[in-house]
Amino acid sequence: MLQVQSYPNTATCVFSNIESKRSQAWLLCRKIALVLMLNAGLAWMPQAAAQVLDRIEVEVSPRGGKEIIVHFLRDLAVLRVSPNGAGQTLRIYVQFLSEGDTARMRETLRAGPRHGLPPFEVTYPELDGSVSVAFAAPLQFRVSQVRGSRTVSIMIPDTP
Repeated sequence: MLQVQSYPNTATCVFSNIESKRSQAWLLCRKIALVLMLNAGLAWMPQAAAQVLDRIEVEVSPRGGKEIIVHFLRDLAVLRVSPNGAGQTLRIYVQFLSEGDTARMRETLRAGPRHGLPPFEVTYPELDGSVSVAFAAPLQFRVSQVRGSRTVSIMIPDTP
């Protein structure tokens, strides 16, 4: 004679065991996704270290006019400027003198209206690798590198 024993909560135990394994698998997937995201974030860290733009200063020149001083974190040499003399957007083509990565991510520094100058922003790198200075209105200017190898000076004459 065959004797069958019944266990009252067998089905419930089997299903709760499956649900427990599912939740453990889901938790494991979330942990793996978190680790992958953190690794991807760390892979982008060198870009932050490759920052190029430091800050902008606007001064009133003792010779008359205003001087915009763009400070960089790396030594550079100004190769050429376009357009030469006047415009609303100025492009400064530079060569970095120190070894290492140049910026991979676009950086922008903004300056509000100061000392009678319209608002402007400095951006690096542009698609052609230049530093752009975009003014809210067209201006006359002269670009030089007189304060050292980490600065670019933009002289804006007073307008009559």
